[in-house]
Amino acid sequence: MKKIAVILLSIVWVVSLFGCGSGSDDTTEDTSDASGSKYALFLASDPNETTMSIRDQAIATAEEMGIELTVFIGQDDQATQVGQIETCITQGYDGLIIEPISGKGCNEVMKTAQDAGIAMVTVMQDCSNASLVSAHIGADHEAAAGLQMQLV
Repeated sequence: MKKIAVILLSIVWVVSLFGCGSGSDDTTEDTSDASGSKYALFLASDPNETTMSIRDQAIATAEEMGIELTVFIGQDDQATQVGQIETCITQGYDGLIIEPISGKGCNEVMKTAQDAGIAMVTVMQDCSNASLVSAHIGADHEAAAGLQMQLV
């Protein structure tokens, strides 16, 4: 169930990239349900129209699924994002949806989360150690670069 929920939330997150919407300037939102499942969405940078749309859609989907979702904004600071993930590990979160600030910067803390049995999915930016996550949802950057070079 943990991996399925984290993957479903991630899919909604990525699909909502193509939508638009507005949101408040709050950087953390919680939804709660009696089910006790806790998930976290980690966005890399300051909120903008796109990330607010993504955040709002992820929160709505979590509510529909009856799970708690906390949204964290890393402010483009790797130490901040690592600290946020460490907090979620300590608090026993069931799943993490992570837009890593750096492909290598979260590997150590993600290994700790994996060892704790926490399901993880990366979105948009992948991590350099793919074995740490259940799935990655986003583009294949190398393949995209190859296609661009073919066009050139």
